[in-house]
Amino acid sequence: MTEHWTPLVDVRINLGAGEGEVTSPPDRRLDDLLWHVVDVQRKDADVALTIDGVHVSRIKLPGRFYELNIHYGVFIGGMGDFSEIFLGLLDNFRGCLHQVRFNDVPLFPTARERGTAFGVTWGCDKQFDADADVSLSFVGEHAFAMLPPLLPHAGGTLRLDLKTAAADGLIVYNDAGRRGRDHVMATLRDGRLRLRLEAGGRRVQLDSKVAVNDGVWHKAQLTVGVEYVELSVDQTLTSVKPDNGTNFQAFASNLFVGGLSEKNRIRAAKQGIEDIPVDLRGCVQNLFVDDVLTGLPSVVESLGVQAECVWEYPCLRDPCVPGGVCVPQGVAEFRCDCEQPVCVRADFTSQYGVFTDARLPGGEALLTTANVQLVLDYEKYGVRDSGVFFHVREPPKQGVISVDVWRRPDESVFTLLDLLSDRVRYLHGGAESGQDVVVFELELFARAGFTLPAYLQARHKFVLHVAVTPDPDSRPRELVFTLLSPAEVDGHLELARRPDEPVDSFTQEQVDDGQVLFVHGGGGGDTRLALRVSDGQATSETTLLRVVTFRLEAVAVNNTGLRVTHGSSALITTANLSFTTNAQDEQVGIKFVIVKQTQSGKVQKLRGNGHWQPTSHFTMRHLKRRRVRYRHTTGTPDHDGFRFQVVLQDATQPAVHDFRIQFLTVSVQLVTNRELVLNRTQEAAVTRDFLYAEPRPFPQPAENLSFVVTSTPRFGDLFRLEGSPARRQALPVGVSFSQRDVDAGRVVYRLHRKSYSAFTDLFRFRVHIPGFESPVHEFNMRHVPPAPKGMISIKRIEVGEGDAVAIMPRQLSIEIDGIATVFYNDIAAGRVLYAHDDSENPSDAFGFVATSLNPDDDFQYVGVAELTFSDPDLYTEPSDISYTRRGIPNGALYLHPDYNTEVFGFTQADIDADRLVFQHGGVDRSRVVLWVSDGAHYTTGVLEIAAAEPFVRLNGSAAPLTVPRGDSQQVTADRLRPETNVEVADENVRFHVTAPPQRGRLRVRGEPAAEFSFQDVQQGAVEYEASEASGAQDSVGFEVRVGKLASNGSLSFRIYPESYWEPLRVVNNRSALVPEGDMVTVSQSLLHVMHPNVAPGDIRFTVTKGPTYGFLMLRGPDARPKVVTFDQAFINDGNLTYVQSVANATEDRFVFTVTNGIVSMSGLQFDVLVKSRQVRLVTWNLTLSEGGQVALTPRALTVASRYYRQRVSGFRYVHSGDEFREDCLTLVVSADSKTSAPGPLCFVITGVNDHPPSLVNNSGLVVVEGGAVAITTDQLDAVDADRPAVDLTFSVTRSECGNVSLQSEPGVPVSNFTRSQLAGGQVIFSHTQPEASRCSLRVTVSDGVHQTPPESCSVRVERLRLQLVANTQLHVFPMMQQSITKGHLLVRTNDPRTPRTITYSVIRKPQLGKITREQPDGSTAEISWFTQQELNRSLVLYEHRRPLGALSAEDSVELRVETPPAEPLRRVRLRIAVSADISAGRLSYRHDHSDTRADSFGYSLFLATPTSDVLLYNGTVNVTVTPVNDQKFRLQTTAPGLTVVQKQTAAIGRDNLLVTDPDNAPAEILFTIINGPSRGSVFFKETPHVRVSNFSQEDVDRERLLYAQDGSLGADQFYFSVWDGQHSPLVTGFGITVVPLSLSIERNELVPITQGQSRVTLDPQHVVFNVTVEPAHGRLFVGADIVTTFTQADIDNGRVAYMQMDLQAHNDSFVASVYNEFNAVRNETFSVASRPLNIIFFVAADASLEGNETLADAVRFELTANGVQPARGSLAVELVSAATLEADKALPGVNSVVGRDRPADAASFMRSDYVLVAGVVIGVVITSILLLIVVNRASTPDFINSTLPRPSTISTLPRPEPMASRPRLSANGSLPRPRFLERPRLLEPGWPERDVSPCVPQCTVTPLYTGAPPSELTYSYDVDTDRQFCDDGWSHDGSEVSASQPSNPILRKNQYWV
Repeated sequence: MTEHWTPLVDVRINLGAGEGEVTSPPDRRLDDLLWHVVDVQRKDADVALTIDGVHVSRIKLPGRFYELNIHYGVFIGGMGDFSEIFLGLLDNFRGCLHQVRFNDVPLFPTARERGTAFGVTWGCDKQFDADADVSLSFVGEHAFAMLPPLLPHAGGTLRLDLKTAAADGLIVYNDAGRRGRDHVMATLRDGRLRLRLEAGGRRVQLDSKVAVNDGVWHKAQLTVGVEYVELSVDQTLTSVKPDNGTNFQAFASNLFVGGLSEKNRIRAAKQGIEDIPVDLRGCVQNLFVDDVLTGLPSVVESLGVQAECVWEYPCLRDPCVPGGVCVPQGVAEFRCDCEQPVCVRADFTSQYGVFTDARLPGGEALLTTANVQLVLDYEKYGVRDSGVFFHVREPPKQGVISVDVWRRPDESVFTLLDLLSDRVRYLHGGAESGQDVVVFELELFARAGFTLPAYLQARHKFVLHVAVTPDPDSRPRELVFTLLSPAEVDGHLELARRPDEPVDSFTQEQVDDGQVLFVHGGGGGDTRLALRVSDGQATSETTLLRVVTFRLEAVAVNNTGLRVTHGSSALITTANLSFTTNAQDEQVGIKFVIVKQTQSGKVQKLRGNGHWQPTSHFTMRHLKRRRVRYRHTTGTPDHDGFRFQVVLQDATQPAVHDFRIQFLTVSVQLVTNRELVLNRTQEAAVTRDFLYAEPRPFPQPAENLSFVVTSTPRFGDLFRLEGSPARRQALPVGVSFSQRDVDAGRVVYRLHRKSYSAFTDLFRFRVHIPGFESPVHEFNMRHVPPAPKGMISIKRIEVGEGDAVAIMPRQLSIEIDGIATVFYNDIAAGRVLYAHDDSENPSDAFGFVATSLNPDDDFQYVGVAELTFSDPDLYTEPSDISYTRRGIPNGALYLHPDYNTEVFGFTQADIDADRLVFQHGGVDRSRVVLWVSDGAHYTTGVLEIAAAEPFVRLNGSAAPLTVPRGDSQQVTADRLRPETNVEVADENVRFHVTAPPQRGRLRVRGEPAAEFSFQDVQQGAVEYEASEASGAQDSVGFEVRVGKLASNGSLSFRIYPESYWEPLRVVNNRSALVPEGDMVTVSQSLLHVMHPNVAPGDIRFTVTKGPTYGFLMLRGPDARPKVVTFDQAFINDGNLTYVQSVANATEDRFVFTVTNGIVSMSGLQFDVLVKSRQVRLVTWNLTLSEGGQVALTPRALTVASRYYRQRVSGFRYVHSGDEFREDCLTLVVSADSKTSAPGPLCFVITGVNDHPPSLVNNSGLVVVEGGAVAITTDQLDAVDADRPAVDLTFSVTRSECGNVSLQSEPGVPVSNFTRSQLAGGQVIFSHTQPEASRCSLRVTVSDGVHQTPPESCSVRVERLRLQLVANTQLHVFPMMQQSITKGHLLVRTNDPRTPRTITYSVIRKPQLGKITREQPDGSTAEISWFTQQELNRSLVLYEHRRPLGALSAEDSVELRVETPPAEPLRRVRLRIAVSADISAGRLSYRHDHSDTRADSFGYSLFLATPTSDVLLYNGTVNVTVTPVNDQKFRLQTTAPGLTVVQKQTAAIGRDNLLVTDPDNAPAEILFTIINGPSRGSVFFKETPHVRVSNFSQEDVDRERLLYAQDGSLGADQFYFSVWDGQHSPLVTGFGITVVPLSLSIERNELVPITQGQSRVTLDPQHVVFNVTVEPAHGRLFVGADIVTTFTQADIDNGRVAYMQMDLQAHNDSFVASVYNEFNAVRNETFSVASRPLNIIFFVAADASLEGNETLADAVRFELTANGVQPARGSLAVELVSAATLEADKALPGVNSVVGRDRPADAASFMRSDYVLVAGVVIGVVITSILLLIVVNRASTPDFINSTLPRPSTISTLPRPEPMASRPRLSANGSLPRPRFLERPRLLEPGWPERDVSPCVPQCTVTPLYTGAPPSELTYSYDVDTDRQFCDDGWSHDGSEVSASQPSNPILRKNQYWV
C-alpha cells in the first residue's frame, strides 16, 4: 500500500510475516503542486522507494515469505466501500496521477475500459494549477469543496463573491463535528441569502432582501461573533445580537463551500441538523476567511468543482426571438425552441454557442443552419467554414447522417461548409418511431498563424432532436372500415357532408378529417359497432367499438354579468356568459333563448349584413365570435338584465338563468388636442402638451387610457419607443398607445423624409378606457419647412376638356442642391402627361410627393398641382339637352304620371328622373331615330325597341349560401335576385315561401316570416338562421310574384359546423432554395395550409401572380396551364415544381390565394431564394454625428441576394469619438465558399464640441536642486474627446518653488503653453527655491470652450549627485600616447539639463607615464587636473614613458571628481594597460572557402626605432573555422529500395539509402516520410511499436531503421523528403520489393539415436508441425508429453524428442505435414536410425602409393548386443601417399591411433604401457562407481527427461573440415594424425561418449599384418579404455597387441578381427 500524507509518501507492505514501512525523505516535500516520479521496487525482501529518480529509501521486510498475493485488485486514489481488509482510516488521494503501472502493466486504461473508476476526472484538472484568487465553479451533482478548519472557535468573518441563477443552494457550512449540533450555514432561499447560526440550542437566522440569483456577481460577507451576527449582501447589512452572547463551537470541523459531502450530510441528519438545501449551482470567488485569501490551493477534498467560472447563464440575456423558449444546455450553452426557422435573436452574440432546432422533418431531410446554428464570430480566430468540424459522437438510432462529399468517406464528420453547401442529410431508416436523437461534438481548427483560445480548443457536445413524421404503409384513403350487421345497431353512421344518409363503410382519411358521425337512434341503452378494416389486400379481425349514451346536460362556466356605461354598448363574450355540455363532441350547439327581455336596453346580434339588430336568442358560437352585445337605450338605471334558458339540440333545459347588467357612469374628456408643429425638423414627439385625456368621474392609471389609431398619417409614420436602447415600433391602424406613453414622450411622429414643403397631416383615433370608447377624433400635424437650398416652382396647368397635356419643367420644377428627384428627368423629357376624363368640372388638382432617386438622400416634397379647363359646354345642364323623335311603329312614349298624352320631345332631365315611359303595342321589334341638341350642337341617335312576353323568374345559377350551424347568414341579392322584363319597383316584387327550410328558418328583420319583398333583400333584412341540428344541406322554395306574374324557384343552403369558419392555418410557408438554373419541388415542408375539418384535397390554391424569373410546373398532362390552380394534396404528393430559368436572379416569388370553399386567404406570397453563382455586394455611404452610432441597415450594406443576405449578420458602426470626419471600410462578403468583389463603405462624421478636456498623466515632476527639467506628456498631459490636441492650452495659476518657461527663452517665465509645445519638449520647469524639497504647480487646461478646474502637479526636489557612468581600462601601445575619452572615463550628474563643470584632480600620478593635455598648437603638457568637457573632446592623453620589461605592463592614476554642491567622488582609479597585443582589430584573417575546420599562422612583433627594430614578441594564432553549409547534399543511392520477405522485418542500411553532404554530419541529414508505406511500417529497432516519420542518415548507417512487412502481397513504397537544414529538400520514393514467404524442407537428414539410448532430441533444423503417420517403434515427446503436433519454436528450444519403445528395430520413421500461414509441405518422411557405439581402429596396408595417388576403402558393419537395439555403421577410408601427407603437414590429433614419435627402445615402450594400464584400471574403477549411481537415478522417466542432453548445452567436438571428411592413410601403412577424426556417419555430433555405459558391446578393429610387423605399434593415449575392457569377457591385456607378438594373435570370447 502506497499512501501520500502531507508532505511524504509512505509505502507499507505485508507479505505474511509482518508489515514493513518505508517513507520518502522528510526534506523532500511532495505537496508543492509539481509533478514527481514515485517508483516502488521489491526484490524478495528488499523494498526500495525512489522519488524523482534521485531520493532512495530502502527497507528489508521481515520473514521468509516473498510472494505478494493480490486477491481484491489494485485500488488507486482511494478504497471506495472496500472493507474486506482494515487498513486504517485513510483519506482519498486528491491530486493528479499519471502513468500508473503495476509490473509494467498500465492500470488506468483497464479501469477506464471496465468502468471501475468512481469520482475520477481523466486528465489533470486545472484546479491543481490554480491560485487562490481563481474562482470555483460548482457544476457536478453533489458538488462541494472542503477546506480545513480556518476560523477560531469564537467566530470570525467570511467574505466571498457569488454568481448563480439558482433559487436554492448551500453556500457555506461549518459545524462542531461530533461535539454536538452547533452549526453555521449560509444558504440560498428563493434567490436570497440566509444565514443560520445554532449555538447551545439557540438559533439565530438572518434573511437578506437582496436577490442574487440573476447570473451576475454579488458580494456577501458573513460575520459571526460573540456580540453580534451580521449578513451583508452588496452593501446591504442585516444584523442581530444573540441572547446572552454565543458559546459557539461550530468552527471546529472542516469548512464546506458550495455543498456538503454525503457522509457529512448523513452525520448532520443524525445529529438533528435539518433543512440543509441542495448543493449550489454557480460560482464562488475571492473567498476571504478573516481577511486571508483562500481558495483551490487550500481545498482538501472536492467533488464536481472546476477552476474558473464556467457558468454563463445565457438564458438570462434573452437570446431567443419573441415567443421562443430558452432551454439551458449545460453551464454555458442553450437551445431556443420556437415555431420559426431561426429561434436565436440576430443581434445576440456570445463567446461561443451552438443552437439546435428540435424540429427536423422525417424521411430524407436536408440538415442546414436552420437546424444547427453556430453563434460565434469564429472568423476572427482564423477559422474558416471548412474548419468548423462536427463529429457524430452518437449516430441516430432510427436513421443515418449522410455527407455528400466524395473525398471524405468518413460520414461521421462534416464541416460547417458542408452544412452551408447542402451536403448533409438525415436519412430515416423506415422505423415506426417518431423521435430520433443525434449527439454531435463541435471542434474548431484555426489556420496557420492563429491560436484558438483555451475554451475553444476542446470539443463541445450538443444534441439534435429529430421529429419523424410517420409514413404508414398504406395511405389513409386506402384503409376502408366496414360496419358489420348495421341493422343491430341503435343508430347509424353518416358522413358530415351527406347528412341523413346512413353509410356502412368509410375510410381512415374521413375519420382523420372528422367526417364520420354516429347518429344515435334514441334508444335508452348503449350499443356496439362491429368494424373491420382492410387495405385492399388484407382484412383485420372484427373489432367492437362500444357506444355509450348519456343524457345531454348543460353546465354553466361563466355567468358574471356585464358592466356598461350609460348610453353605450358592450359586447357579451364568453368571459361574461358561457356554458358547456357533458358531451365529448365540442360541436354540440348551445343556444340561449331569452324568456324575459331587458328593460332599459336591447340585446342585439350582429347580422350577416353587418347591422346590429335586436334578438331573442343567440348561441355560444355568437358569443365566441363576439356577435352579441347589450346596448343601453333609455333612462339612467343602476342595473338591468334578462332571463334565459339553455337549449341543447332543440331540447330546452328546464332551468331559468339570470344575466345581470350593471351600469357604470364612465366617460373620457379630451382635455388637450393641439396641433403639433414640426418647425424645420423631421421628427417631433406627441407629448402631454399636445394630447391629453382624462377619465371621468373616477381617475384611472394612465396606462389604462389608450388611444386606438383608426387612420394613419400620409406623409410620415407614428412610432412608439420601447426598451433601452429605444426601439421604434410602428403604430398601424388598430394598434393603440397609452396616455403613459404620451406623458413619457414615447409617441413620435416622423416624416418619411426631410421635406422642403409646408403641409398638414393628421391621424384619427378613439380614446378607450374599460367601459367606454369615444367617437373618432383627429390629431393634426403641421410642417414648417426649412429654406430650400435650391428652387421650387409650381405653376397652374391649363388643359382643354378631354385633352391631354405634358407637364413641363416650366410648370413643375424642383431643383435642390445634390438632389435628383424621382420624376424630374421624365418631366424634362415630356413623358409626364395629364389626360382629362372629358368631365364637365371647371378645375382639377393632384397632390404629389417628390423623393430622390438615391434612397439614402433624406428628401421629400409634398405639393399640389392645380389644373384649369377651357370648355364651352362647361355649364350645360341636363335640362338643356333635348331629344326629339318621329313616329314609333309599335308603341308610344309618355311622361309619368300622364299616360294619356303621347310625347315627342323630352329632355335628359326627364330620363334621369325616370319619368319617360314606353307603352308597347304592335310588332315585337322596331327602331326609332332621335335628334339630340344642347342648344348649340346637334346629333342623331337610334333607339332600338324589342318587346317580349312578360315574365318574372329567379336566377337559377346562384350558388348555395353557406351558413354556420346554429348561426344566421344574410340572404343577399346576389343569391336571390329576380329577373323580369316588367317595369316594377323593388317593393312590388314579392317572395312567398312555398317550401320552408327543414334545418332552419327565414327571418325578416329578426322575426320569422313567410313573405317578403325584393326591397327587403336589397336592404339586408332577410336572413337564414340554421338550427343546431345536424345536417349539411337545406333549401327554401319560393314563389316570386310581380302583379299577376309568378314563377317558382328555390335557394339552397350549405350548413357546416362553426369550426369550418375558423381561419385557414398556414403551417409552412418557407422560402425554397434553388440553385441558379435548377429546379426545386415545392413540398409540404415548404408550403402547407391546413384546416382542422377540411381534407387537403379541398384546400384549393390559385396563383394570382406567377413567378418572374421562372415558372411553376405541374406534374400531369398540362404541365404549364394558363391558370395555375392546385390543392394541398397535390403539393403533399410532390407534384408542384418551381423551375428557375432567368439568369442573374437572386430571388423570385409567386402570389396565390387559398380557400376551403368557406374561408379564404388572399395575397399570400411564396418566396424562392435563388442560390446565385456569384455574390454581389451593395453599399451606400452613411452620415452620423461624432461619437454617435449608426446601424448598417440593408439600405447601406446589403447583398443582392436574400439567400446570401441571411448568412451575413448585420452589425453596427460606432464612432470612436475621434476628430476624423471620414472613415471608410473595404468589405467583402463570403458565403458558401463564394466571395464577392471588394466594396467600399464610407462614413461621414460631423464633429461636435460637447466634451470638456481632462488632465491625464499627472504623475508629477522630479527636479534636481537648483536645476531644470523638461515637462513631458508622460508627466502632464490632457485629452479632449472632441477637439484635436493642438487646440488645448495649459495655464499655470500658481508655482511654489520655481518657474515655467519655454526652451527657446529659458529665463522668461510663462503662465500659458500649448499642448503642442508640451509634446515637443519645449516646456521647462526651473527650480529656484533651494530650501524647498517638495512643492506643486496649479494647472488648468482649456479647449477654447471648456476648461478644467485647477489641479495640483507635484514637484519633488532631489539633491545633486555625481554618477560614475564609465570607467574602463585604457589600452596604450608601448612608448606611445593614447587619448582618454568619455568611453574610458565619464561622470554625470542627476541633472542632465543643467550644464555643470565636472573637474577631475590627479591625487596619484601614473608610474609608467604621465597625464597630458593637448594644447591649441598641438603640443602636450603634463597636467594635474582636467574637466569632463576636455575628456569629451579627447584633449586629455596618457603618454607611456618607461620601457617595458615584458610584453605588457599595468599602470593607473587616481582621481578626485567634484562639482559643487554635489558630494565629490574620491579615489576614482583609471586602470591603464600597456601592451604590445594585436587585438585592436586591425589584423584580419580570410579563409579560402575550403572545407577545412582549423588553421594557424605565426607572427613576430617588432618595435620600430630610428636605429633598429626591436623584437618584442613571437607567437602563433590558431584559427577555428566554423563550417558553412554551402554545398548541397547528394543522394548516392541510385534507386533507394529494399527487398523483404513477406511478413518479415529488414533493416534499412547504407546499401539501401545513402545521402552524403560534405558540410553536414550524417546526424544532420534529416529524412521525413511524407506518405506510406501501405503494406508495412517503418520504426526504430528500440521502439518496434512506434511508427517513424522522421529519421537521419546516422540512423540508417547504424541500421536502427527497420521495415516490418504486414503480410500482404504486392510491392510497397514510401515517399520521403531529405534536407540538410539549408538547401531545398529533395523528395523521392523508396521502393520495397516483397518476396512471397515460401516454405521448403531445407534439410531432412536421418535422425540418429545412439545405440543403447532410447531417446534423442530433434535438431532445430528438422521442422515438424503436424504428424500424420506416427513412428512405428517409438513416440514423439514435447517435454514429458506425447504429441503429434508441435511448432518450430519447440524444435528451436530443444523440447522435441524421439523415444524408441521397441529396441529390436534399428531404424524408424514418421510422416508429417509442415505448414505456416502462407504455405504447406505435406507428407514429408523423417527417418530415425540407431548408430553403433564403437571405436574402430583401422591400420592401412602398404599400397605403395606415389605422388597424388589415393586409394579409397570402407568398412560396413552391424553391431548387435543383448538388451539394446542393433546398429549399422560404415567407415570410409582414403589412403594417400606419404608425399601428399607431408604436404598437408598434418599434426597428430587426439583421436590418432599412431603416435607421432617412437620410443627409443622396447623397454621405454613397455613402461609407457604399464602406465597406461594402471591409468585404465583406475579409470575403470572410478567410472564403475559413477555409473552405478547414474544408473540408479536414470531408472525413472523423470530423470531421463530432466537429464536428456540438449543441443544447446552439450559440448561437442568440432566438426571435421571438408577436406578431411574421410581418414586419409599413407600408402606405406603409416597412419597420420589428422586434426579431426570423423565419427561414423550415423553418430550425431554433440553426444559425448561418457553418457554411454562402458559395458555396451564394442567393436575393436585390430590391424592384421601379412608381412613383417611394424617396429612401432601402440594405442593412442586418447583411446577410452573403459570402452575396451569389461568384466563380461570383452577385456584383454595389452600384451596381446604388441610388437613382439606373433602375427596371429589369440581371439577371445566375442572378439573378432577386421
